[in-house]
Amino acid sequence: MLSCTLARIVLFGASRGLLESNATLIKAQSQCESAQRGGLSRCWANFHTKSLAEAARRPKDVEVLDLNASPELLCHNLLCEKVGDPCICRISVVLEKLTKLRSLNLANNRLVSLPPSIWDLETLEELDLSGNLLEGVPEDIRKLSKLRRLNLDRNPLPEGSLPTGLPGNKPVFERH
Repeated sequence: MLSCTLARIVLFGASRGLLESNATLIKAQSQCESAQRGGLSRCWANFHTKSLAEAARRPKDVEVLDLNASPELLCHNLLCEKVGDPCICRISVVLEKLTKLRSLNLANNRLVSLPPSIWDLETLEELDLSGNLLEGVPEDIRKLSKLRRLNLDRNPLPEGSLPTGLPGNKPVFERH
């Protein structure tokens, strides 16, 4: 599948302000322009981001959202009882708008529950929930008809806590 894989801009947390070097971006742009001449029309449209803020700014373009151990998921509301803990409210609002999301990494965020908006991601193929504090997976996971890979490693899941009859042609579920 030719899809500007080489030209994807990987953006790190906006709060950290880190971007790939200009030389890398120029090279990626050049590769993107070559791909466009080869028939791709929206080369810069689909990208991989490690920033919830960036995903919120360009929700229709995000295909891969990598929030592994993301400080963006922590609650900063001093009036909230969850201040300093993971807050699924922050991600839920953004996930609702990510219509092209294929891969979501929420690993290592100390999540005890999942945002309900995950179950409405019709294009989601990969979901990494490893290294959290999940004690179960809701039956709603069956709504993810394109899900092929689910990583639940390093969660305190009791035996038999996964729903049976999960969708997909040949789903691969990793649990070590």
